Amino acid sequence: MSNILSTDLALETFAQIVDGRPTFDVYQEFYDWDMAELCKKTEPSQIARQIVQGHRETFSIGIAQIDAKVPIHLLCTYGNQGQQEAKVIQVAQAYQNASEGSREFILRLLEAVAIICHDIAVNLYIKYEGGINKPAPPPASPRKLPFGIVLPPIPPAPSEFFHPYYQNWEQYPNGIPDMAGYWAEMRIFGGVVLFDRGESGTEVDIASYPFPPLSISPLTAPQCKNVFLHLTGRYKIFQMSDAQIQQYANFMLSDPSSSKDRDLSQGLRFKAEKWAYRVDPYDAMDLHIYRNRWERIIPEERPRQSCIVRGEDEPGLAEAYADLDKRHRERWGL
Repeated sequence: MSNILSTDLALETFAQIVDGRPTFDVYQEFYDWDMAELCKKTEPSQIARQIVQGHRETFSIGIAQIDAKVPIHLLCTYGNQGQQEAKVIQVAQAYQNASEGSREFILRLLEAVAIICHDIAVNLYIKYEGGINKPAPPPASPRKLPFGIVLPPIPPAPSEFFHPYYQNWEQYPNGIPDMAGYWAEMRIFGGVVLFDRGESGTEVDIASYPFPPLSISPLTAPQCKNVFLHLTGRYKIFQMSDAQIQQYANFMLSDPSSSKDRDLSQGLRFKAEKWAYRVDPYDAMDLHIYRNRWERIIPEERPRQSCIVRGEDEPGLAEAYADLDKRHRERWGL
C-alpha cells in the first residue's frame, strides 16, 4: 500500500476529499458540464495536502498490511467497523491463502488494494465531514425553458465526489461517503475496480490455494476470475489484460524505498487495450462482473442507447470509419 500512497496521484486525490471539492481540471476530465465555482481552483489547499501527508506519514490514514507469510494485521484508526472490517478480513484471508506469485495471489492483492483505497477515501470524508472547504449548496433556482415553461429545480448532488454510475448511496454501508470512495478509485485506478465473481457469485477456486481454506462458508470472499475497470464518460466496462495486471503487481510489490518506479504514478490509471473484452454496464451484473452486489441498481429496462459511439469501445467500427474517410478523401482529392 505504501507504494500507492506515496504517489502524487494518491496525495492529490485524498487531499481533494479533505478539501471538500475536486479541482477544476479533474472535474473537467470526468464530467461533461462546467461548474463555475471550481474555475479558479487548480489544486487542493495547502492545509488539505498537509493533513493527508500527516496521515500518510503516521499511517493513521488507514492501512491494511497483508503478507502471504505472516498473520494479517489491519491498522484502521477510524471509520466504520463491523461489516466493512469483516469484508476486508475476508479479502485479506483469501489473499493470504493464495499461492504466492500465482494469478489468484495477484488478483486478490488488487482486490485488497482497491478496497483499502476506497475505505481511505470514505474515512477521510467522514472524519472531515465532507471537506474543510466544501462548497455551499447552489441555490435551488427553477429551470426556465422556451415558451414560458418552468420546471422545478434539480436537487443538488449529495456530494461533489461521485462516479455517475455509483450514486445509490442509500444502500451503501457508509452512505454518501462511499460515493467519495468510488470517486477515489476512479482517480487512482482509472475506474471503479470490479471482478468476475463466477456464475454463483460466491465461487472459490480451491485449486489456486497451496492448502485448502479453513472453511468454505458465506464468509468466504467471492471468487476473482478477472479484473475489470468501470470508467466514466459512457465508456464500456473493460477487462484488464494479464500484462496490465502484472505491471500493476510489479509496482505494488516493488521496494517502497526505491525511486525506480516513482514515475509510475500516472501509469496507475489504466486504459483499455485495443481489443480488450468490453461489457455494457447494463449487462455487467448478469455476467457476474461487480465487486459488491449492492454497488449499483440496474434498471428493469435497458437504457436508451446514446447516439454517440465511443471509438475506443468499438475499435473495428472506428477502423472501418477511418478507412471509409481515407478512401473518400483520396477519391475526391481532399
